[in-house]
Amino acid sequence: MPVKIGLTDTEDSVAEKYPGLQEYTVCQSKAFVQGILGCVVGASAAYTGSILFRRRFPIASKHTAVVLSIVCGVTSGYIITSIATQKCQNMWVNLANDAQQVNSHKIKEHTKIQALRKALESDRPAEVHKNKYGDSFE
Repeated sequence: MPVKIGLTDTEDSVAEKYPGLQEYTVCQSKAFVQGILGCVVGASAAYTGSILFRRRFPIASKHTAVVLSIVCGVTSGYIITSIATQKCQNMWVNLANDAQQVNSHKIKEHTKIQALRKALESDRPAEVHKNKYGDSFE
């Protein structure tokens, strides 16, 4: 069954290869929406501020207000998007590390179970290991 990511379906093999892919895409979508809203709010605030500044000091031209609002809007949108994207990347790395630890734990448990099964099938005791303190364990 394909995994739904955005508007497209992703194969199961890709979703298994990259754990947390669906959470990452949701986080990235939110980051882009936050960036767009930050751009609009930043541009609106800068334009409003420049109009108020022009009322107080009539030296500034009308074109300066438009250019300033565009620059402020783009800058604020970029900063907000880059911060949110970095958070998404950190989240994905943490999810991948957690999945890797779980997989390595499963592999270790599987090998232990196989060793115990072989020991039971051959009617010999399981290997006794000793730790650095001299305690024995199977």
